[in-house]
Amino acid sequence: MPFLLLGIILVLLGLFMFRLGKKKHSHEFELGSMGLFIGGIVLILLYGFFYRGLTLFGG
Repeated sequence: MPFLLLGIILVLLGLFMFRLGKKKHSHEFELGSMGLFIGGIVLILLYGFFYRGLTLFGG
């Protein structure tokens, strides 16, 4: 469960920071927020593949 929660938080934070970077016209800020967004997606995928797989197959 923490992977899903942290993933959602990182995705939302990444999107919020990306908007701020666009307003300030800061390319570095946009790249950092894209990293947060991608990290959140990876955490959500880890939750989906591993946690759900373990509960389905009785691990």
